[in-house]
Amino acid sequence: MRYGAELTCLKSFTNQPLKSNNASATDKTVDAFGKNIKKIVGAEGGGTTANQNSFMNTISAWCRRVQIPHRGGTSGTPRTYKGLFSAYTQALHGRDLLEEDIRVLNKIIPDFLFDLQGAGEAPLRT
Repeated sequence: MRYGAELTCLKSFTNQPLKSNNASATDKTVDAFGKNIKKIVGAEGGGTTANQNSFMNTISAWCRRVQIPHRGGTSGTPRTYKGLFSAYTQALHGRDLLEEDIRVLNKIIPDFLFDLQGAGEAPLRT
């Protein structure tokens, strides 16, 4: 099956293995069209992850600069929000949810939690 034009930038990487921490991942080699790169599950250190982390860390640094308490990012306390959200999703487990829906809920890991309790209204500028 053809997927459009072959990407010449992938020519030297075609048929090379893709590293994934997901044992059930299929299509573990680079294809000439770049489709396997886009759909691989569990790839570590990918470009999308690096871009998101950079964006999050920039937001975190600005929050620290303007003294907004937050969790997540390099300047947050703690630096991760992992595990805190699961307490809220546990309340949903008593409901008759499909197993697939429960798995989706367990994968939700927010990037930030902002503490805006002390934030007042911004003054109106005229």
